[in-house]
Amino acid sequence: MEPWASVPTMLRECAQQTEPWSESLLRELRSPEAPLAPTEAAPGPNKVTLMTETLEVSSLDDRSYRVILLPNGLEALLAHDPDADMASASLNVGVGSFSDDPDMPGVAHALKHGLKNYWEIVVIFFQYLSLLREAPATAQARIFEERKRMGDINFNFEKKSSPEQFTREVSDCMQQPVPRSWLLSINKLRNFDPEAIRSCLDSLRPDNVLITVVSRNITDKWDRKERWCGTEYSLAPISPDKITKMRTAFSATARDRMAALRLPPSNGFIPAKFEVKKTPIAVPAVAPRIVRSDDLARTWLLVCLYKYKRTCTTCDHVFKKDDSFWVPRDHVTVLFRDPLPSAASTAKARLFRDLVNDALAEDSYGATQAGLDYKLLLDRRGLELHVSGYHDKLPALLEHILIRMRDSDLEGRFAIVKEQLNRHYHNLLLEEPYRQLDGFRRWLTTDNYHVPELLAELPGITAETTTEFRRKLLSQMHMEILVHGNLDEQDASTLTDALQTIFKPRALEKPQRPTLRSIVFPPGSKYLFEDVLQEPGNVDHATAVCVYVGNWKDHRATLSIHLVAQPRSDAGRISELLKGLDLEDEAATRAATEVLQAALSAEAHGDGAQDTERARASLLSLAIAEEGKVAVLIEALLPKEHDGSSAQSVPNNGITPVFIKDVHGFKAGLQYTPATEPFKQSGMNHGIQMDLSTIDFFPRQRGKMS
Repeated sequence: MEPWASVPTMLRECAQQTEPWSESLLRELRSPEAPLAPTEAAPGPNKVTLMTETLEVSSLDDRSYRVILLPNGLEALLAHDPDADMASASLNVGVGSFSDDPDMPGVAHALKHGLKNYWEIVVIFFQYLSLLREAPATAQARIFEERKRMGDINFNFEKKSSPEQFTREVSDCMQQPVPRSWLLSINKLRNFDPEAIRSCLDSLRPDNVLITVVSRNITDKWDRKERWCGTEYSLAPISPDKITKMRTAFSATARDRMAALRLPPSNGFIPAKFEVKKTPIAVPAVAPRIVRSDDLARTWLLVCLYKYKRTCTTCDHVFKKDDSFWVPRDHVTVLFRDPLPSAASTAKARLFRDLVNDALAEDSYGATQAGLDYKLLLDRRGLELHVSGYHDKLPALLEHILIRMRDSDLEGRFAIVKEQLNRHYHNLLLEEPYRQLDGFRRWLTTDNYHVPELLAELPGITAETTTEFRRKLLSQMHMEILVHGNLDEQDASTLTDALQTIFKPRALEKPQRPTLRSIVFPPGSKYLFEDVLQEPGNVDHATAVCVYVGNWKDHRATLSIHLVAQPRSDAGRISELLKGLDLEDEAATRAATEVLQAALSAEAHGDGAQDTERARASLLSLAIAEEGKVAVLIEALLPKEHDGSSAQSVPNNGITPVFIKDVHGFKAGLQYTPATEPFKQSGMNHGIQMDLSTIDFFPRQRGKMS
């Protein structure tokens, strides 16, 4: 198969300016079907051919596009986005597919019990094909029109992607034989073609099938080996009795098919109203405001305003769009605050969450196809629900999820979901060491529970105890609600009332409402924790260091963490910078942190003089604080005469480490913070230590220290 290539490019400059750049960069590449580039003989005036400037774009896309054909036969799409902070290009060369080779006979999805039941799945598949074949054209047309309508809606309100993602995705689309004006809308459905559907169904037959089975437990003898990875496999004809089963399923009638097989019903979640309340906003909100606060609920509202303005400063082309895009999408987050005082209650909450998600999987399929999305998560403070999508049907999906949480059957698939959770917990203990570090950190520094503690509680949890847990969980709570999008106070109040009406909970007293808490380590303490990996075959190790520096709202503490993480930084230089920094504004602290990080990093790599001037200019342009404070920072960043001792790290602070043997006893002997956790994890090495409270984690391989 001959290769072919396509090159989408996105730059801040306009398309006219990028044409010569693209031609010069890609001149040496050549399409196998194109003749020698004319520039190699006698350069002509028309080296680049314009194919189209008219592409089908969404209403939110303010970029400009141009598709050109280079003299070497390569096709390039140029995109101009003056708001992009980076340029991106992607070269896509098509050379065929692995599936085209006889040594790669198919793809399989392996499941734990798939080897025993895969023929049952094959039979059900052909039964579903028989259902599709006998479906009337009107049903096919209805499904097509629903998918087409949602495709048009999603495309019309599609948000801009990053330059890197845009070029990567469009390079694939440019390989398709479609009109060039469709490059950005290639996934839209356009014309209903029942004959094409029938032709496709006719090719899906029992005598035209390849079944691939992959499993660790197959005992067959291998007679072949694929040439890339050396994987052994065998290829054999399907037995006559199995072909008979497939043919019987393929010709099954409604009476013979599985009762659960049916065509998708009419999708009631497809939005029809896209109008938004375009209330004039003098100053867009930068933080949510409280619209309701009582013993039962606290509701926050943040109105989202989308505004774009396009101008090009590199040429005469000016694109100006001062109107606002009011996108009809909203996001609602609900935190059901409910105490989970033990590992048993936490495991029950996780199992209940998984059961609700399992119950929602099938009947919420239409919602996901209609541009709606939901997530039900487990937080240390209770359950957390996220619902987002087009606001016309968002309340309907929210109500559907809440009713499922309240009324879903927890017994029917309890054993299956419990086994899945048990397998998930076991898999967490077999992950790479560095992936397990965060779990250890939460366990040792907060009121979280570790995976082995949750695993130990699973065997004693039954469907009856989970049902009783749900009753208690939903009968008393405090709800924290954030409404974000183009909704007003009345809409937010209506959503809050719906939550209250469906659950009818009693208010949870304020002292009982759980918050995120962390252990407060006494000054001058140091703790070390070691653990043995459960996967004996894993020879990797991992180490994490967590330093307690105070409350996260303390901007000095936040800045000190960034400074300590810099290479070749020493305690004396850090102390000097902190003395001159007394900023109270969080944004100012963040801006100063970025400048100081850049300056220290440049100094560590021997490029201090040039970057010090850049840091000086950045500080002045930021205007982040009073003139005197800026002067102190600039003075601190200027190169100083020293004997090279600034690169030395503090070897040891003289603190005797305490090894943690009993985690429960260790945590019981320390105090907890009353509010959000103050810990910040940094990527420090052991060479940098501060005279503060520290805790080191050493997950290690069986029998070997890290």
